[in-house]
Amino acid sequence: MITPVLIIFIGFLIFFGHYLAEMFDRTRIPDVVGLLLVGILLGPVFHLIDPASFGQAGRVFTNIVLVFILFESGLEVRFEQLKLALRGTAALTTLNFIVTTMLVAAMAQMFAGLDFLSSVILGSILGAHPPQLLPPWLVKWIYRSKPPPPWLWNRPSATCTP
Repeated sequence: MITPVLIIFIGFLIFFGHYLAEMFDRTRIPDVVGLLLVGILLGPVFHLIDPASFGQAGRVFTNIVLVFILFESGLEVRFEQLKLALRGTAALTTLNFIVTTMLVAAMAQMFAGLDFLSSVILGSILGAHPPQLLPPWLVKWIYRSKPPPPWLWNRPSATCTP
């Protein structure tokens, strides 16, 4: 892609993302859905953009965005909120891990024919997903009556990038 076209396209995506985020407040349709549709249309459907064309710039851009998100979250941390939410967060995280591990292990045994130990290991790996994989639209939906707490995105494993 030609550099000016790429810059214009990235700017369009940023403004389109803001527009979709505003539309979420009115329609309750997640903003991620619109961005996914644009990506699917421009990539696999019309073959206008190849992921390889972003090259190293795509990874650098992803890391820069992650740094900004984590920095902004760090500025908004309130330790009183952390103390109040510690017990509930620990219980929810533990329950999520256990249920995900058990479901994946059961499906791996039934559908893939794995033995018990291998299926539990697979379940443990998939159950321990990083917190940044929690979709922002889900957070907005859960906290629709009030803003989500800033500590939600500021977890130690959120600093791990692939």
